[in-house]
Amino acid sequence: MKLLKYINSAFFNERISKIESIKEAIIALGQDEIRHFISLVIMTDVGVNKPRELIVSTFVRAKFAELLAREISLNPSKLFLIGLLSNLDALLDQEMEEILKNLPLAEDIANTLITEKGDSGNCLKFVKAYERGRWKDADIYQQKLKLDKKIHNLALLYIKSCEFASNIIQ
Repeated sequence: MKLLKYINSAFFNERISKIESIKEAIIALGQDEIRHFISLVIMTDVGVNKPRELIVSTFVRAKFAELLAREISLNPSKLFLIGLLSNLDALLDQEMEEILKNLPLAEDIANTLITEKGDSGNCLKFVKAYERGRWKDADIYQQKLKLDKKIHNLALLYIKSCEFASNIIQ
């Protein structure tokens, strides 16, 4: 049921016609989107006793990081995962370093989550600054990422991320 709701979200409505089976759903979404879906289901279960807003903001962050990565030639799947895991400490009430010791993550992803360094770290910092309305900080990371000022669709990317999260949570 959750898979069908995910596919029928506004984000996919433009690309996918009526789905009549789980097999069709999996084929229509493709490997990356199936991974996203599984990650989202797991995160929803992890955050069952947390405020809904924390789960929503986690999904918004993950999608915004992914969409931004596409604009600046970073790995969208990697940034989606980094965004998704970036609130694990708040969701599990543990230190990030302790959580990551038990997860089989690539070293660069774990390092980004802990240190927020490098291009992926700057992308995560930009996303956090943007979502919090810290425009001076966002401008600093925008420059570090060499985002052209001509990318006027940042607000649109953020709105798409909010719509994505809203559709997942419903």
